[in-house]
Amino acid sequence: MKERFAFASAYLESESFLRAKRNTERFLKIRPDDWTILLLLFGLLLALNVALGAADMPTKALFYSLIGKSKVPPMLFFNAILGATAAIAISAFVDKLNKTVLFMWTTAGLTVVAIISRIIVGNNPPTWILYFLFVLTNAFRGLLFMLFWLVAAEICDTRRAKRIFGIVTSGGTIGSILCYFVISRLATVIGTEHIYVLWILSLFACTLICYYIINNRSKLGIAVSRPVRRSFTLRDAVQNVIEGAQIVWSEISLAKVLFFASIFYFALSYTTDVAFESALADRHAQDQMTSVMSLFKGIAFFGALFAQLMLSNKIIQSVGVHNSMLSAPITYAIGFLTLVLAASWGGGSFLYWTVVMMAISRDLIYFSIYSPGYQSMYNSISEDKRGRAKAFADGVGVPIAGGIAAIITGAMTHPDLEAWYGVIMLIPFMLSLAFLYVGFRVGRTYLQALMQDLQKDEIVFEKETRAEVDALLRSLTGEDKETALHAARRIATQGHGNPRIPAEMLNLFGNISLSDVKLEVIRTLGQIGDEQTAAELLKLLKSGQPKPIQLAIIHALCRLNYAPAVEVIKPYFEDTVGDMELRAAAAATLMHFGDETGTEFLRNLLNDTSSSRKLAALKTIAEIPAPALVNEINQTFKTTITDIRRYACRALGWIQEDKAIRPLIVAMSDRDSTVQEAAQEALVNHGERILKPLLVWLRSTQSHASADLQQRIVHVMGRVEGEQGEQALIELLSSDNDLLRTAAISALASRGELRERERLEQYILEEISTIYRNLLYVALLDTKPYQDTKAGTMIRILLLEENDRKKDQIIQAVGLLAQELDALELVARKIKSPDNFIRANALETLENFGDRIGSRSLIKHILPLMESPHNENILNRFRSVKQGLGANVQRVLVALLKSSNPIVRACAVYLIGEVREQKLMGIMSESCSLDPDLLVRDNVKVAVNRIVFPNRPEDPDRPMTPLEKIFFLKKVPLFQNMMAEDIRRVADICEEQKVNAGTIIMKENEPVDSPKLYVVVSGMPPQMSNLNPQGVSIPKFKKEGQYFGDIEVFSPETKPVAASTVETSYGDARLFVIDGRRLRAEMERNPTMAIEICRVFSKNVRDTMKLVVNDHYAQLPTWGENGK
Repeated sequence: MKERFAFASAYLESESFLRAKRNTERFLKIRPDDWTILLLLFGLLLALNVALGAADMPTKALFYSLIGKSKVPPMLFFNAILGATAAIAISAFVDKLNKTVLFMWTTAGLTVVAIISRIIVGNNPPTWILYFLFVLTNAFRGLLFMLFWLVAAEICDTRRAKRIFGIVTSGGTIGSILCYFVISRLATVIGTEHIYVLWILSLFACTLICYYIINNRSKLGIAVSRPVRRSFTLRDAVQNVIEGAQIVWSEISLAKVLFFASIFYFALSYTTDVAFESALADRHAQDQMTSVMSLFKGIAFFGALFAQLMLSNKIIQSVGVHNSMLSAPITYAIGFLTLVLAASWGGGSFLYWTVVMMAISRDLIYFSIYSPGYQSMYNSISEDKRGRAKAFADGVGVPIAGGIAAIITGAMTHPDLEAWYGVIMLIPFMLSLAFLYVGFRVGRTYLQALMQDLQKDEIVFEKETRAEVDALLRSLTGEDKETALHAARRIATQGHGNPRIPAEMLNLFGNISLSDVKLEVIRTLGQIGDEQTAAELLKLLKSGQPKPIQLAIIHALCRLNYAPAVEVIKPYFEDTVGDMELRAAAAATLMHFGDETGTEFLRNLLNDTSSSRKLAALKTIAEIPAPALVNEINQTFKTTITDIRRYACRALGWIQEDKAIRPLIVAMSDRDSTVQEAAQEALVNHGERILKPLLVWLRSTQSHASADLQQRIVHVMGRVEGEQGEQALIELLSSDNDLLRTAAISALASRGELRERERLEQYILEEISTIYRNLLYVALLDTKPYQDTKAGTMIRILLLEENDRKKDQIIQAVGLLAQELDALELVARKIKSPDNFIRANALETLENFGDRIGSRSLIKHILPLMESPHNENILNRFRSVKQGLGANVQRVLVALLKSSNPIVRACAVYLIGEVREQKLMGIMSESCSLDPDLLVRDNVKVAVNRIVFPNRPEDPDRPMTPLEKIFFLKKVPLFQNMMAEDIRRVADICEEQKVNAGTIIMKENEPVDSPKLYVVVSGMPPQMSNLNPQGVSIPKFKKEGQYFGDIEVFSPETKPVAASTVETSYGDARLFVIDGRRLRAEMERNPTMAIEICRVFSKNVRDTMKLVVNDHYAQLPTWGENGK
């Protein structure tokens, strides 16, 4: 025996077995970690189907033979009552209990009942036991299947359910085949009543399998369910049933659709069963009927088994889970229509074989396609509602179906209505058409249920609805400045064409107390007002207002083009000793209405050497267009004063001429962020005019323009309304520059609408291809001698990070195609969740958006890339065939030398030097020696020296190169999640410093004029703290990659705060010193850096709070301590 076990163990570890296992997984489309759960559920359903078949066949044979078919319809009614009662009982605690425990005790109880029933049946069964068994086997059939699928849903997530449920149902099919073929042979040999022994044994097997699952949950990797609720009252039962009804009818649309699907399916199924069994009873005696029924059932399940193993997964994955539910209504519609025709043609053998074929087809379709799809639907409903939804849909829906079937079958089996058989069959035919409509409704509600489950843990902010104008107007007079300003801006967007709104705003003007709100109201009136509004504003100007109000009114009057205002405003211009800003505003008014005197005055101000006079002119023409002064405005960009450049941008934004665009494009790279923003807004004001110049600029400067600038330029293009703006962004999707493609898809997403669908689909396919290419590069670079190198590791990280960004962009593009950007943004977040169930529902949601965009094939290309965070399965597949591909790595390096990312190019150059690739030295020198990026050029020299002098030892004390700084900073926790471009910015302001033993780096409570962040490169400088209770300085050593001084850099304090300590070095150490002011400046210019640093600080705060809380509770006295 030991030898046999040893042989079996050796075979299971052999290459031939593993190869066969992999081929089986590939054929069945399952994963290696699916096997254990698959086999357990497979065996459980097999035993359950054997038990139900072994109870159903002898019971029906005895009932039809000893009692008669006329009693069947009333029994269906009793089944409905018992099923509804069971649903009420089970829904009271189904979401509170471990489903496997509940299923185990149910099968154990039924085993006891089966033993007692077999004893009573004997050789001469009393009539009452046949009634009891008929009700028991039919009512508990639905209950047991419901509990089984709840167990399966508790164990499997949505994606695993889709992979294995079709195969799991084949276990039930095999069980039914074994059962029916065994019964067909045994019934005539041992007698019908002895078949109940098989029922008892199969139920006991179900109990044992559940017991195994319960006691090995952690070993099987199954999450432990919530604790059992011990108390139970009738009130709880009623309340839970009511909640189940609410879930079905109001909360989850899918549950309602599945409820009706359950009613239609089982009503038609019971009708089919009675028609089938009646046809058999009319032709065969008791034992013969059992044998023939078992034979036909065996044929049906054998066909279902073939379909489950060969076709189910392929059909369900190709058409979708929800579309698979159309299989049953189509089968019923065709079947009942055929029965109507068969009855009208005289019945007889043709009718008999039609009923038989319909019953066989129903079982084949149900078990191979419909049932896996239907049961998978419930995985999309959140776990805390799934049990009650299913208990109500199946527990209440099935009895209702039984009642409907009782009415139809009662008429169908009534002796006086045999001639109307064909007419009666029209009723189930009409029900099958209604069932078909329900099947079409499943698709949309399934997607809604998936989205509801994804949103259950989200803080959902409802979109701001259109506020009533009266409420906005009332907000203007409030004391909350931000609310009032927001109200004025909202009115500016909503108040066009409504003359009542400007009048109301003018009436409220005197009641507004905040000066900033008054200015915003006047600007709004200048946008939405009319001639009457202008007249009222002129009266307000005459009434004597503060200077800012006067300036705002003059600007508004010009925007409203109110000519009578000239006579009132002209005295401001003629007042030679008056305020210069008022004179400039008056001059701009004269210029606006055709007076050259105003134009010349403003020109003189712009050419004046006085900065204040230039600024006065620019502030005015930033509000009133001055096309005649475009050349003078362009000259003002040469100044070093930020305000002048900012107002010059705003002034050019009103001048719709081509020569106003070029200076604005240059201003986009201004050193001041406020000037950049002003230039951006000004470019947007020019509309479609800017698209061609911006595209030309991007093509000519993308090699040396910063990534941030390119992104902002593309963002401006995205804000240009109209078809040409979309066309320009679509054109960027064809760029070789990955950065521009990324920015273009983000800009398209911000527009929220799309016309060029085909080009976007092509973009998605191109990005998918790029992701696979990057994964292949990662797998190839994971071979010797590349896998342990600094540059090889960095390239792999960069390629995987690029893939992550591309995945987000692909989902964004799908959102554009489906016109569901918000929903797909949620999906993109949930796909990254560590919870397998959440991630599976997100993937299922993404797959079902294939119907929305009309391209399931496109989504099928996307899904494999989203299945795991880092595509481990695809990488493992590449790694399994990477032997012998060493020459291909050289091709990879050549391709990386041509990357659009300069850091990747620099890493490729560095890697060639690290591994001394002499064959690539010529290609490297030729392609990278004149690279536009200094980082790449510097590393060419280093790489060439390493290749030419391979035996020259490296100097361990030499300073790090800029690229080596990037390598190191990528491993520092504070920076490791930053994009490589942001880490490069940190490396550029990072200085390397050697510290000798005993040097004080930073001292507690001493003022810090210029705070610095220190990162340990080598050595172990200790951090000394005097804050311990004994007053003893205890060193806490800083290790390589750790940092200090971060509190001082990011805190407004001027000296080390709180627990700041003395930083010194006992031994020599090397540090990176980062100037705090320069780091904060980089963070202001690049918000992504600030976001990642905030995430690190937030995590540190959470970890510290956990330690504090745990320490606090550890010191609290326990209850009952010291007698208290």
